[in-house]
Amino acid sequence: MIKNIVQKPLILSLFSKVIIIKKEQPAKDERGFTLVELLVVLTILSLLTGLVTVQAISYLESSKISTTKSQISNIATALDLYILDAGKYPTEDQGLTILIEAPTDSTSPWNGPYLASKTVPKDPWGSDYVYKITGRSFQLMSLGADKAPGGEDDDADIVNQ
Repeated sequence: MIKNIVQKPLILSLFSKVIIIKKEQPAKDERGFTLVELLVVLTILSLLTGLVTVQAISYLESSKISTTKSQISNIATALDLYILDAGKYPTEDQGLTILIEAPTDSTSPWNGPYLASKTVPKDPWGSDYVYKITGRSFQLMSLGADKAPGGEDDDADIVNQ
């Protein structure tokens, strides 16, 4: 025969004292968060993270452009120092490496290195700077993020002034 089991409070007898243990419901303010509340908080955090990420990427691109302009200015200054020693700008064949390494022919005086680094810097996108002789002057440029001539915004070429 199966008897109906009725739950009764647990009664413990300890040295003739009776202790009744009842399971109590937690107070209303101790229950925790509901699923809806957690989802709302996660949604708000996701939106904020998205906004911050977009802004951080924007700052990163603008800092690359600023870095490129600064590097072009430094290389242009080094080329101006070179022309004071050699009397002319390096040829396109010699390129910018002449600012770091002495030429193999001894026809032109060289008091370098003209750049502090041991290699000619690359632009922030990992490409070499383009160096061209234009008459008695030179053009120094970075092709930008797209690494191709032309472009707009972040892809625009950055040229010395």
